[in-house]
Amino acid sequence: MASNRGVVFLGPNHVEVQSIDYPKLENPAGKKINHGVILKVVSTNICGSDQHMVRGAPPRPPAWSSPRNYRRSRRARLRRRVHQEG
Repeated sequence: MASNRGVVFLGPNHVEVQSIDYPKLENPAGKKINHGVILKVVSTNICGSDQHMVRGAPPRPPAWSSPRNYRRSRRARLRRRVHQEG
């Protein structure tokens, strides 16, 4: 039988490919779910921003993650553009 493997983050600068359990269709309480889909992933990669976490930097949301901050930063960019073109 083929093994199920996954990349496991064990701490800063410590990532390993390990054998992991096959997924099961059950809710967090352990009750069986009668319908659902489990997809087979045949290829993947690590995102550049994930490498920061592997190297020890804590994950943090981007400044524009809240709608208010996004609107603020957008207005600031528009003001700079108008000022530069002025």
